[in-house]
Amino acid sequence: NGNVHTFEEAQACLEASGCDAVMSATGLLAMPALFSGPGRPEPADMAMEYLDFADRYNPPATAVRAHLFGVLQPLLAHRPDLLSRLGRIYNKDADTTDPFRAFIEAARREVPSMAE
Repeated sequence: NGNVHTFEEAQACLEASGCDAVMSATGLLAMPALFSGPGRPEPADMAMEYLDFADRYNPPATAVRAHLFGVLQPLLAHRPDLLSRLGRIYNKDADTTDPFRAFIEAARREVPSMAE
């Protein structure tokens, strides 16, 4: 019981263990809605919601970028150019989340599955 990466793994773990809950760490970084089951929001939408929280709580830009890498990785894995562009948003450029938001909007235009 731990480090669950998919909703199906969570369900299987609950059934096998009889526990009331399961734990996840890195799985939730890549899929914040992991426990939502079917009909999960798009990663780009989750990334934008994460940025709303980042605006409220002001984490370091390095943490924001790292979380966005995790959330957006499934969509951008085949686009190293976009991953590289995300990686070039540095702290001095990111006193706000605006550069990250602009990146997500640009990526939505370039990656069809992010626009759906």
